[in-house]
Amino acid sequence: MSYAPTPDRAAQQRRIAKAHQQATWADGDYGRIGITLITGERLLESTTCAGLSPLDIASGNGNAAPAAARRYRRVTATDLVPDLLAQSQARALAEHADIDYATVDAQHLPYADNAFDQVTSTFGVMFAPASRRPHVSCCVCRPGGRVGLASWTPDGVRGALFPAAVRLCTAARRHADADHVGTHEFIARQFGERASDSYPRERDFVFRYRSP
Repeated sequence: MSYAPTPDRAAQQRRIAKAHQQATWADGDYGRIGITLITGERLLESTTCAGLSPLDIASGNGNAAPAAARRYRRVTATDLVPDLLAQSQARALAEHADIDYATVDAQHLPYADNAFDQVTSTFGVMFAPASRRPHVSCCVCRPGGRVGLASWTPDGVRGALFPAAVRLCTAARRHADADHVGTHEFIARQFGERASDSYPRERDFVFRYRSP
């Protein structure tokens, strides 16, 4: 016997999942990790050209969004966790950066299709449900625009930690394949028909902290 949830039941499930995600990313102090990552600078240096109006999805406490603003772009930064956006706003104020902020679920972006010239996400879209990842990053990008994603890969340190997280944490099981977003195979499979060109690049990142 097959079972299909009713619309009300499906909506309730989405609300529960969203609440779990908000609690997960608000737990601890992700901002202390986020400020050590330079991947936003690398991502923008690889994808930015003149005249773009970027949308940064799952912007967190500010990684790619301030990098785009430093390149004289009018940036819109979105995230599911208000506290992380507040941290980003404090950074933007200190840097006199021109950034618009919105607390938004990446799976349900309140923007029209083709609304932005550029869409970026630094370790954000990779945690969206598998069926939604291409839609999340492509639907609001105009034809001829650019999509730039930074994702962890399965053969790196973060990739080695994902299986342990999945075994030990129920919430992590929703993202069991998140590290595969950074592979060439995933990009070709998920974005091949949507993108006229793709340029996957693998980069090394060294984590530097005072102690393990």
